[in-house]
Amino acid sequence: MLTKKDVLVIWRALGRKPRGIIDVPVRCVCKNPIVVRCKPLLYDDLDDNSGHNLDDNLNNKIGQPKPFPTFYYLVSSDYIKAISTLEAKKVMKTLNEKLVSNSDFKEQYFLAHQDYIKDREKFEKVSQISDMSAGGAPRYIKCLHSHLAHSLAQRQKKKKLLNKNLLTKGLNSKGLNSKNLNPVGEYLLENYDFFNINICRCAVPYNKAPRRRAIIDCGTNTIRLAIMDVFSKKYLKDIIPRKMIVNRLGKNLEQSQILDEESLNKTFFACREYKKLIDKNLAQDVIFIATSAARDAKNSDELLKGVEKILQIKPQILSGDDEAKYSYLGVISSNVQKSNSSSLVIDIGGGSTEIAFGTKNNLKSSYSMQAGSIRLAELFFHNLPPANHQMAKAKDFLEGELKLAISKIFSDSQNLLNQNLLGQNLPRQNSLKTLLPKKKINIYGVAGTITTITANALGLSRYDWKKIDKTSLTLEEIIISCDQLIAMNYKQLEALPFMHKGRIDSMAAGAVIYKEVLSRLEKELTKRNFQINKIITSEKDLLDGLALFF
Repeated sequence: MLTKKDVLVIWRALGRKPRGIIDVPVRCVCKNPIVVRCKPLLYDDLDDNSGHNLDDNLNNKIGQPKPFPTFYYLVSSDYIKAISTLEAKKVMKTLNEKLVSNSDFKEQYFLAHQDYIKDREKFEKVSQISDMSAGGAPRYIKCLHSHLAHSLAQRQKKKKLLNKNLLTKGLNSKGLNSKNLNPVGEYLLENYDFFNINICRCAVPYNKAPRRRAIIDCGTNTIRLAIMDVFSKKYLKDIIPRKMIVNRLGKNLEQSQILDEESLNKTFFACREYKKLIDKNLAQDVIFIATSAARDAKNSDELLKGVEKILQIKPQILSGDDEAKYSYLGVISSNVQKSNSSSLVIDIGGGSTEIAFGTKNNLKSSYSMQAGSIRLAELFFHNLPPANHQMAKAKDFLEGELKLAISKIFSDSQNLLNQNLLGQNLPRQNSLKTLLPKKKINIYGVAGTITTITANALGLSRYDWKKIDKTSLTLEEIIISCDQLIAMNYKQLEALPFMHKGRIDSMAAGAVIYKEVLSRLEKELTKRNFQINKIITSEKDLLDGLALFF
C-alpha cells in the first residue's frame, strides 16, 4: 500500500513531486521505497492548488495524458548515485559490447524486454508504447537504473511466487523462467553487493525520515504559512516559498475588543487558500497558532471555530511567553551560536513585541510587551508622518512597557553575573564592571517590521529575504533607517520598492518600537556589563521555532 510517507520519501529522493505511482513493489529492509510501478499514462503535474487527497495529488487529471513507458522506476537516491558511478566507469559500454558479441545474452535481453511490456500491459495497454519497454531495449542498453529496477521487481515477484507455493514445471529454482530475467539487471545484482536490498544502504533510513509540517501563524496584521521538512532539532528545509496574507485581524481591536467580521473573513479566506497548498504538498502535521489579537479579543472562539472547520485541526492561541519562547528557539536554532554566548531576540508583531534572553538554546527569561506596530499606530499615529505630540505619547507608552520588560528579562542575567563572583577573593569596593570582563551578546531582530527596516538600511531595490537574512547592522545604522521611515508620509512609504502595502500605515509605529527598544536595551546591557557584539536581522522566526519544537 502506498502511503503519504512513501510519497514524501520518494519526493525527496527524486527532488520533485512524483506522478502516477501505483505501488511500491521493492523496498529496502528499512522500508524505504527502492522501486515503484508507474502508470503508463501520466498527466502533467501543474503547479496549482488542485488536489485534496493523496490520489489527486499524484494524478492531477488535467490536460492530455502522455505515454510513459517506464513501468518500473528506481526511486532510491542512494541506488541512483551508485548507478551513476557505474555508468561513469563505463560498465554500460561493456554491457553493450556483450549485447553485440553474445547471442544468448541478446536473446535473453529481448525476452526480458517482452516480459517488461507484458507486466505493464497487465495494468493498462497504451498503443503508442506497445513495443517499448525501457533502458534502450531491445536494440541497445542505456539507463542502467531502469534495468536494475526491472530485475529487482522480478526478484520480488519470484519471492511472492515462492511464498505462495506456485512453482510449476518450467519455473527455475528462483521462481521465474530464467530466459525472462533481465540480464543487465542480473549482472548488476550479481556483481555489486551494494544493491542487496536486505542490507540497508540508505543515508536516511525510513524510520529517520523527516516529517513534513505546515505551520500557520495568525498574527494581528498578517497570517503566514510555512511548509517545511523537519530533519532534526536543528535543520529545516522550506518546501515552498513562505506565504503571507494581510488579514488585519487586530483592526480596531483596542476600541472594540472584538475581531470584526471583515478581518475574520480575510483570515478564513487565507486558511482556505493555505489548505490547498497544505494538501498539495502532503503535510503530515498541520499547526495553527494565533497570537496577540486572539489573546486580547473577547470573541476569539469565533476565530478558532472557523479555522477548525476549514483546516480540520484544533487551532491554538499562543501565550505571550510561549510566543517569545518559540521565536527565540526559531532564531537561535537557525543561527550558529558559541556554547556560552548570550543572545537577545526581539520580535515586533502587530499587537505585541516579544523580547527573549538566553544562552544558546537555553531560554533564561522573556517578556511580551503589549506594544505592537498596529496597536501603537491605532493608539497614537493618526497621520503620517506622526506629529511631535503623537511621538511623545507613543514614547511614554513604550517607556511603561519597557520598564516591565527590563525588570523581567534581566533578573536572570544579573544573577548570572553575581554567580560568576562566588568563590573569588575580590576587593569589595570594585564594581562588577571592573571585576569582570564585558560579556558579549548578540541581538537578533525578527518579523516584517524589522526586516523592512533592514531592507531600507541596505537600500534594496526590492524585498530580497536572502540579502536581509543574517544582515548585521550597527545601532547607529538602524536608528538612521528608523528615523527615515518615521519621517515619511504615506505616499513616500508606498513608493519604497521593498515595502509591503499591508505594512505602510503601521511602519512608523514599528520603527519607533524598534528604535526605542534597542536604545533602551543598549543602556541596560551596559549597566549589566554586557557589550553588544552584533545586531542581526533574521528571517528565521516563530514559524521555525514552532516547526522544530511545538
